[in-house]
Amino acid sequence: MKRLATAATAVLLSMALVTGCGDGDDDSKKSEPSESPSSSASTPTAEESEPPADTDFGKPAKGALIKGDGYSYRMPAAWIDMTKSARTVQKSIDSAAGEASFDDGFKDNVNVNFAKAPGSTLDDLEASVPDQLAKQIKKLDIRPRVVLDGVETLHYRGQVVDGASKYYLEQFTTIDDDGRITIITFSFSPDLAKAERDIVVNGVLASWKWTS
Repeated sequence: MKRLATAATAVLLSMALVTGCGDGDDDSKKSEPSESPSSSASTPTAEESEPPADTDFGKPAKGALIKGDGYSYRMPAAWIDMTKSARTVQKSIDSAAGEASFDDGFKDNVNVNFAKAPGSTLDDLEASVPDQLAKQIKKLDIRPRVVLDGVETLHYRGQVVDGASKYYLEQFTTIDDDGRITIITFSFSPDLAKAERDIVVNGVLASWKWTS
């Protein structure tokens, strides 16, 4: 479980750095994503049960398309691509988007990161999360799993206290058959209402597509 623990901690810490990024980028690719499923989604055989239906996140976000390594999503309309600036702070970030402007002292944002844990399962990863986030999130809320474009995904959230920095974290994490962990991290101002957070999170996830 050491690899999983390290991965979870590294992603959380990288998000604390990303929240300080300012300038946006405009390096999103223009082509539309393919409709092919994620490598983590398997085709059921006659002996297997049908996969669960996708979670209904409602209406997809209407902002610009972000394309990453094996996925795509749309950011909220008022947000900007900040992948380049985020990578100057944390090289492992695959993509990032955030508010173009903010007046509450915190740039609400989302980023996607990867880790590797060959031979591990989603259950293994779920079991490791509470211990790894205990120091930063005192009241971790582990939510029911969701199905993100055909792929079962963990969901957990809570307020992060990292030194003088405070923000609300919401993460969605899955692992494919090759042991690649995908972590989708949303970070919000601690004063932002839940209803407003939900609009952002649900809009992005409703637009999510796994690509080849």
